[in-house]
Amino acid sequence: MQQILLVDDQSFSRMEIYEYLEGRHDVIMAETGGQALEKALRQPLDLILLEVKLPDMDGFELLSRLRKIPALSWIPVIFLTGCGDEEMEVMALESGAADFIVKPVEEDVLLHRIGLHLQMTQYQRDIEHVLASLEDNIIISFADLIETRGKNINNHDRKVGQIMQIICRELMDAGEFAGELDEERIRNMVRAAPLHDIGKIGISDTILLKPGKLSDEEFVAVKEHTAIGGRVLRRLYEHNRFQEHLLCAAVMAENHHERYDGRGYPHGLHGDDIPLSARIMAVANVYASLISDSVFRPALSHDEACASIMAGRGTEFDPRVLDAFGHVIDEIKALV
Repeated sequence: MQQILLVDDQSFSRMEIYEYLEGRHDVIMAETGGQALEKALRQPLDLILLEVKLPDMDGFELLSRLRKIPALSWIPVIFLTGCGDEEMEVMALESGAADFIVKPVEEDVLLHRIGLHLQMTQYQRDIEHVLASLEDNIIISFADLIETRGKNINNHDRKVGQIMQIICRELMDAGEFAGELDEERIRNMVRAAPLHDIGKIGISDTILLKPGKLSDEEFVAVKEHTAIGGRVLRRLYEHNRFQEHLLCAAVMAENHHERYDGRGYPHGLHGDDIPLSARIMAVANVYASLISDSVFRPALSHDEACASIMAGRGTEFDPRVLDAFGHVIDEIKALV
């Protein structure tokens, strides 16, 4: 059943509405705006019924706070109020509420309005799912084109995303980076991962396809792919600010060659100054590269690649990320 948060400090009204909804929906109740925020953050919701007048804050302030939290901003809110004047209704709708119902609430009206908004929300979710799938396919196809340009047709960019997801799950299960890692952040990182090497579009084929060791000048040119990728993806994000994964992609593209000891590029960032997504990407990217043939060297075995990566603990890689990688190497081996 779909979950509805009912926020009303009047016990009679609250219980009356609860009886209307009982058996049709899972109803979570709150008496104050503070309680409502706490409960909304703790569990998934499909709709909120919100009394305008609350003891600690009015419904407009609570709605404003909800809209500032990405995970809650999309939830439809229906205002409830005993004040049925036109001005109040206009204020409610202009503030971002999906609907406005005057109390005392008629059961049929309430159920009809709730059903309508839940249906509209489901349609929106379905459309967003289709669009996200289309965007992901475009991203993967573009990443494949970049990979093909380097004559490295082994799904490297897709593997990196899958490996990142496994490492992220392990980090979450271990309670690492609790303030930085959540389901939404992981989704964005996995979606963004295939774009981490997009900056190579700006590097000459002569350099990218050169067998053997690069000269100092050539290596300097190759390192530019991180800055190029960051700029390209940030520009895309500027025109599509609702696509959070593009910002994540820009951060990873720019910083995935930074080293934990500060000896990486392009900025020479050190330790936790390196964005977490880039620290995780660094491990996934190096592993996927080591087990693949390249113009520089033949592929390593899984065990050889893991040994090489583990040797970079605290120097090239974040020890916490490397610990998580070590716990899931069998899962990663089965994946690739």
